Amino acid sequence: MWLVFLLALILIGIIFSRVEVDLREIYITDKDYNFKIIISLKLFGKIKVLFLKLDRFGLKLFGKKLNINTNKIKKIDKDTFKLLKDLKLDLEKVNFNLKIGLIDLTLTNLAIVLFSSLFPNLVRNRLKSENLRYEVLPEYNKFYINFKGNFSVTVKLLRLLKINFRI
Repeated sequence: MWLVFLLALILIGIIFSRVEVDLREIYITDKDYNFKIIISLKLFGKIKVLFLKLDRFGLKLFGKKLNINTNKIKKIDKDTFKLLKDLKLDLEKVNFNLKIGLIDLTLTNLAIVLFSSLFPNLVRNRLKSENLRYEVLPEYNKFYINFKGNFSVTVKLLRLLKINFRI
């Protein structure tokens, strides 16, 4: 009896679970780069059960470092974009500061204007206005991209399982 109850509770937990991908910071210059991505499994959409930290040095799971074999990473093709479209990602919150610098002054200004005008239009229907905060600043006379903040995307675990079984 207890086993059936426990299995039913686990099944209900899997149905209402979400996977959250949290992009914390990206730092790219002409000489160096760094990034932090945190992937977490939230039971019933609230309780963090498992989380992975991914940075340029590798993957951390329960504090242990796992190396990533780059030979297994496939090229991005049309099927990858179709898979991302089928996932139906939910944008939860956007809160960041972005500094963009390109070699030329006019290219930097053009990039600032394009990003500042296109980004709100792309996320307008997917996100509540109180969860959207961003600031875009120029960095002149050098190649520099610095993203600091929080960019959070979630997907239901059931969708991931459906796509995995379809593949």
